[in-house]
Amino acid sequence: MSIIISDAQPEDAVSACRFSVDTGMFEHEESGEVEQQLLAVIHGQGPGTVLTAKRGSAVVGVGYFAPEPFSDRCWNLYFLVVDNLLTMTQFGAVIGGYVRVLAELGVGLSALGATVECGSRVTCVELDPGEVGGVRVTVGGVTHRFDHAVLTTTPRVAATVCEQLPERIRNAMIGVRYQGVICASVVLRRPLSPYYLTYLMDDLPFTAVVEMTTVIPSAWVGGYSLVYLPRYVASDDQWFERSDAEIGAEFLAGLATVHRIEPDDVLAVRVARARAVFPLPVLRYSETVPTIETGIPGVHLVTSAQIINGTLNANE
Repeated sequence: MSIIISDAQPEDAVSACRFSVDTGMFEHEESGEVEQQLLAVIHGQGPGTVLTAKRGSAVVGVGYFAPEPFSDRCWNLYFLVVDNLLTMTQFGAVIGGYVRVLAELGVGLSALGATVECGSRVTCVELDPGEVGGVRVTVGGVTHRFDHAVLTTTPRVAATVCEQLPERIRNAMIGVRYQGVICASVVLRRPLSPYYLTYLMDDLPFTAVVEMTTVIPSAWVGGYSLVYLPRYVASDDQWFERSDAEIGAEFLAGLATVHRIEPDDVLAVRVARARAVFPLPVLRYSETVPTIETGIPGVHLVTSAQIINGTLNANE
């Protein structure tokens, strides 16, 4: 039976929010606030549009479209599923992870005639002063000429290699703040839980427990369990100065307060750091987001800072 999309009715929003509590999507108090916001929009008392999806007479989802989120988990479109058999969330993984994805991307680019240079530091991107025009890119002390250059770095890094940027655009780029992450990868002899993601509100050194082997087969990691313990911090946080051993010990101590683990359960701990993971969402960010055009002819910026409604994952 086909699904029909139409304007939502008040009872549709109530049904969806009640279901969200039953499935753990929202706490009861939070669901009440979301329900009131949806009802206000349905009655024309708030910005945005609420649509309902029905299969016959059964509501299978409620969608909310608006310029601003009314909940920390509701952005331009948030679909409250009320029929998990019809639209169950699906997770997947690529064997080999990002390493394989990037390697295949390199193969594909090479097949199209591109030259891939890894580990080559770009120090300058500027307008070619010659009559023909174009862009000059200095890599490892050697200058190359191209018709266009596309920077996929953070805006702040782009500002450091593009000295010819107009002041307004430079200031906008430098002003974009990024959130960083420190993540411990833990290999365990046994699973901790059947859950992929557990958000934590307690005073712990990490913000969530991500059990990857609920998504990927444990055979991919030698029959063991793989758990990520991320801590999201400011890009200049003092946590970046701490040693791997110190971070690993503190994270394991925190994990032991959430799950019952013994020292023998832990096979390995590795700590990864990244100072620029995603742009920090701030008030009116969409009004100052860096543009693709940089003000230098032929030089363009394509970056995560231009995703104004993104999340911590890589979907966007």
